Amino acid sequence: MKKAIVIIVILAAVGGLGYFLYNTMQDDYSKNYERLSKEGKSTTGTITSMEDLRITINNNPKVRIGIKFTTEEGKDFEGTNDIIVSRVAVPRKGDNVHVFYNPSNPKDFVVE
Repeated sequence: MKKAIVIIVILAAVGGLGYFLYNTMQDDYSKNYERLSKEGKSTTGTITSMEDLRITINNNPKVRIGIKFTTEEGKDFEGTNDIIVSRVAVPRKGDNVHVFYNPSNPKDFVVE
């Protein structure tokens, strides 16, 4: 009986930690998305690379995507962003995506 209780406590602790980490990662991205969608500039970017980070959150993979976009000032920029994508609609190299970026620092961008 004590073993069962210990196992349940351990599983609850691991589950709680996973939930905390997921919310922390989502909150950071959500805050950046909210900030940049309101205060930043918007453009269309092209996915130049895709790397599976071998992390799955709620059955959705976390990937590192390479993005190329042109700022409003006409400057080309390339960068990477780690995002969680839908398993049923994984973006692919060459796809166009909506990008919000900080005009004073294009490295600060999010993908819609």
